[in-house]
Amino acid sequence: MIDTVITFDGVLWDKDELVARMIDNEFYYGYMGKNSLSSSSVKELIKSPRAYSNYVKYPQEDCDAFMFGRLIHESILEPEKNYPYNIIDANDKRSKAWKDAVNDNIPNTILKRDYDRCISLVDAYNNNDYTTDLLERYDTEVPNVVLIEDVLFRVKADALSIDRDSIIDLKTTADISKFNKWTAMSYGYDCQAYIYCLAFGVHWQDYRFVVLDKTNKQFGIFDISEEFFESGKRKVHEAIDTYKKYFVNREEEINNYITTGTL
Repeated sequence: MIDTVITFDGVLWDKDELVARMIDNEFYYGYMGKNSLSSSSVKELIKSPRAYSNYVKYPQEDCDAFMFGRLIHESILEPEKNYPYNIIDANDKRSKAWKDAVNDNIPNTILKRDYDRCISLVDAYNNNDYTTDLLERYDTEVPNVVLIEDVLFRVKADALSIDRDSIIDLKTTADISKFNKWTAMSYGYDCQAYIYCLAFGVHWQDYRFVVLDKTNKQFGIFDISEEFFESGKRKVHEAIDTYKKYFVNREEEINNYITTGTL
């Protein structure tokens, strides 16, 4: 058990204080996004050190898929918070109302048709016998930090059981029939499972994905295999090696990185 942690900017934190600050999404994605690694960081580091550098320097702005996923998460995991959304009742993004909202930088702007589609999916989730009470004995949006090879990682579990022995990870997809081990690995979900299990001391057999199909409102519950978990472990440690080589020890310059292979 660690009592203090040092973020990448050299600041020494009381662990409990840092984790408490991470409940706030702006701090979690902003400050901690630059001063710790995550499963998203791992995905970029595996691509290349330059991809990770750009990921930190130029955070992605909200896209439709991200906004849709965030609204689903907030509506299912934190319905009591009733996050505000700027709903534009227009046919598409060519409308004046949409362009005005974008120009004025109004946060959480979404078309009414997309908002209604999200809420319809949430309603279907809440009326499904297999999912409606799934999170009954779980705390949601639970943050934590963990050191892996002395490198700081941040996590925020969608749902952690009150006994702290199982995790549920909520995902959305456009086609659940194509959600399988290989697609999940390609999205880096294996890395996420590995990091989160370490962070909360959860066995891989007690980690599962709940997947919501945005198109037809079909739901799936997927356990993970040891092979899936070990795939995440391998990739995480590969990413740590790259991070240390290019950003800690600086054995190589990013400008000198090249991709090699045989076609």
